[in-house]
Amino acid sequence: MEDRGADIARRLGERRIVVALHRFAGKRLSLGVDVYNIFNSDAATAYDQTYTATRLADGSWVADNPATPAVEVNTWNNITQLVTPRFMRLSMTLDF
Repeated sequence: MEDRGADIARRLGERRIVVALHRFAGKRLSLGVDVYNIFNSDAATAYDQTYTATRLADGSWVADNPATPAVEVNTWNNITQLVTPRFMRLSMTLDF
């Protein structure tokens, strides 16, 4: 099983591309493209950290508390957040 932190490098897919740099009449025009999550990763960035368990009189542990009518569902370690979906930002800068 892979460690939870092993996917950190995999989930960061941010790239900056400067498309063109033009100089004219003492001015400078720069066009750029920022692409985030370029490979459209769906890596998890957050997990449920709450573990629900009940200790019985005999010392054993159970996930569902028999003293309550409701059935408790243990959601420990379920994914609660994913990497932001792929998107692109275009930019233009004119220095004069």
